[in-house]
Amino acid sequence: MGIHARDGRNPQNSNAAAPSEEASSFVAFAKEALADQVSDVRISDRLTSSAVCIVAADNAMDLQLEKMLASAGRAPERAKPILEVNAGHALIAKLGQASGDEEGRRDLAFLLLDEARIAEGEAPTDPRAFAERLERLMAKALG
Repeated sequence: MGIHARDGRNPQNSNAAAPSEEASSFVAFAKEALADQVSDVRISDRLTSSAVCIVAADNAMDLQLEKMLASAGRAPERAKPILEVNAGHALIAKLGQASGDEEGRRDLAFLLLDEARIAEGEAPTDPRAFAERLERLMAKALG
């Protein structure tokens, strides 16, 4: 799925620092929570300014090619994407430190996935669930 240079993503970034224990913990949690939606959740070595992105699985078709085929009436079966996480991003660090109920943590993981989809020009797969998660998060933040 698309990698955008304007997002500051650098596929050649091999000097990335090791992820924190908190970031690794959140990735492990997100991997479990999002198992029905993505084929993997992993620490990215390409993201520098974005918190997350979605990419095609190793043997899957590129998102842009899927969109072109769909517009031509030849929509292929969609493979589950990979959610890549920028372990150095402030949001990911905060999520790794977040404690609380399981539902709240799941909401955060799904919101990150939806953020990545929106950044790629897609809609969330379930707009109603996206809105409900966002409302719960805002209500919790406002006390």
